Amino acid sequence: MKSINIDRIKKIVFMILRISIAYFFIIGIFTFQVLNTKNESVLGFTLNQAQQSLVEHSFYEMVLTGVTFFTVVVYLVKRALNKRKINKQKGGAKYVV
Repeated sequence: MKSINIDRIKKIVFMILRISIAYFFIIGIFTFQVLNTKNESVLGFTLNQAQQSLVEHSFYEMVLTGVTFFTVVVYLVKRALNKRKINKQKGGAKYVV
């Protein structure tokens, strides 16, 4: 069994969360501009109806992916903290993988 410090796990999780928040922020700005445009011109690009529909579908897929990713991260963090609590009760100080 390899033991991992819980602080390292926290750093990795927060790094992943920061990257995902930046990703959703950048993609979200682009997508909401596409959904709210009347003249179909976004960031200098002109979009026809098919491209606009494609961006809408990719936005919904992005939201679904984000919800799934967030659920998995929350589950893994809860599981890690629960195992850490059990290991502390047994006398161990580190999380065991």
